[in-house]
Order: sequence, then C-alpha cells, then structure tokens
Amino acid sequence: MAVFGRGITLGNKVYLYRLLAEQVGFGKQTYLPRIQEVLEADGIYPEDMGCETVLAVMEQLGEFVRVASFKGGRAYVTLSHVEKWDVELEKLSKSEQKDSGKGGRPWKRSKGSSTLRPQKPRHRERKKPKAAPTPEPK
Repeated sequence: MAVFGRGITLGNKVYLYRLLAEQVGFGKQTYLPRIQEVLEADGIYPEDMGCETVLAVMEQLGEFVRVASFKGGRAYVTLSHVEKWDVELEKLSKSEQKDSGKGGRPWKRSKGSSTLRPQKPRHRERKKPKAAPTPEPK
C-alpha cells in the first residue's frame, strides 16, 4: 500500500465518523461498496486520505470501524460508538445552534470550545499514469 500524503488526521476521522454514523448507522454490517458510495456522494476518495482503496481507509479507522473479510473478496464494515467523540460532537452541535441565533462577532469564541473538530479531507487531484510512447510504424 502506497501512501500519497499525510494520511488521515484526527479531524478527518471525526468527520468520517459523523458522516458514516448519519448515513449508515452503528452496529450492523454494511457491504464495503455501500461505504464507498457514501464517501463518493460526499466527494471523498481514498486518494484524498493517502490510501489506494476504500478498504485501506477503513482499516486505518480502527477506533470505530471493524472490517470483516469473507471468501470471494467480500468485505463488510461495522461501525461502533466512540463515547468521547459522541459527547464532543453533541457539544459542538449545541454551540453551533446557539451561535446561529446571534448576529455579528464571528471572531468571538466561547472559552470552553472543543479541540475536536470534524474536518473534511481535502480533495487531491488524481495523478494520471504517464502514457508510454507508442513506437512509430516502419
């Protein structure tokens, strides 16, 4: 497995945790192509996180993802709760709701703000393989 960038950050993991929790849910096995559909619908590709495949991405998310591989190359993903992240995301959503009612002063931050922030992985342009020069006919 080749790594193309800096990999998956904590902010990326929290973003993927929230996205997959909303779209797929916890505690049930989900076929890997369904996970790929969810990520692609949000504009996230494995290359954005330094991986070659969605399976490699899921294997790096060991905090909340369990991957089960079966015969024939089928892979299923099961999401589990991370209590600490659930609490922090709940606090973050409450503070966003509270701040949305106020006008102005976006530079003011509450002193109890969380350090755990969901961050969508940046899209990286896919590198196209260089075409081999074609031999000229003689």
